[in-house]
Amino acid sequence: MDSKAAYLKEIEDAESYARILAKGYSHTAITWGKVNLSIGIPNTIIAAIAGASALSNFSYSNIIAGSLSIIASVLSGLLTFLNPSDRAKSHMQAFTEFQRLCQQINLLKMDISNEPSEGISKELRQKMEDLFEKLHNLRSASPMIPGWAYKIAKSEVEQNIKY
Repeated sequence: MDSKAAYLKEIEDAESYARILAKGYSHTAITWGKVNLSIGIPNTIIAAIAGASALSNFSYSNIIAGSLSIIASVLSGLLTFLNPSDRAKSHMQAFTEFQRLCQQINLLKMDISNEPSEGISKELRQKMEDLFEKLHNLRSASPMIPGWAYKIAKSEVEQNIKY
């Protein structure tokens, strides 16, 4: 029978990995949200000014309206292509799922620590296997985390920085 310490080490490693992923998804969701706002707000303003310029009768109004319309079209194309709103949403959803998984792992860790014997029961071993399976399935179903976000998240977990 394996020792309780070995099981605790394995579950702590899984918890650490899940925390890194949760934080990585959080950073990525925030970044995509900022991208959405930084393209969407100027696009809306430029489109409104272009519309007003098209209806104006001052000199060069048609040149200004045309130029602003082109800029608004480019920004609209970027919003459509990048789809930052949906990306932010999917990363935030992954963050929430991984955060929930971290809580479940933490509860299992407490259960293992409270086991009276040196090993762990079959029931706890099964819970552990189920959580590991959930971790891997969730990872497969979630969007990718950019390298920069993973590095920041890993550093924060290593420094024990909370959410």
